Amino acid sequence: MNYNFIQIFAIGALAALSLFVLFALLYGVKNMSLMKHTTIEQRYIEESLKVNARVVFASGLIGTIVDIHENDLIIDLGNSQLVTARKYSVTEII
Repeated sequence: MNYNFIQIFAIGALAALSLFVLFALLYGVKNMSLMKHTTIEQRYIEESLKVNARVVFASGLIGTIVDIHENDLIIDLGNSQLVTARKYSVTEII
């Protein structure tokens, strides 16, 4: 069988594209499972938030919950310094 340059190039391009799609799928499946774990953990944290609970935020701030609104928290950082933060920014309940 004699193959010309175009045929060889097309076969190589299809093989490279197939490998790229395979790696993209494997990478996506791995990341989806990590995201699912993170989502479950974050939902648990958000459901466990209560007034007077000490929390740590993604930025590293630590404070006490004073009030809870729909998606917002009023936080006392100490010395009566009140800030508003989103529920999803809490990374840990102390």
